[in-house]
Amino acid sequence: MSKLKLNPDLVFREDNDGGLIFDPATGDVQVLNETAAFICTLLDGTRSAEEIVAEVLEEFEVEDPAAARADAAQFIEGLLSRSMAMPA
Repeated sequence: MSKLKLNPDLVFREDNDGGLIFDPATGDVQVLNETAAFICTLLDGTRSAEEIVAEVLEEFEVEDPAAARADAAQFIEGLLSRSMAMPA
């Protein structure tokens, strides 16, 4: 279980409705909902993907934990595949 962090070349900003990730090199912006922004705050190099998913399930009331687990894991995988997150 490797620890994960946001790519330090990106700018992450959190606000009341979620947040965004900005890539200064490309100008790309990804708008985040509240859950995605929460996940990004946890990408600080001290937690694995599994630990982050567990914290999401603790933070948010979900009707279907299996679906929430899969959605959170898929979001993290998407960040990793686009080099927006990386091993710490």
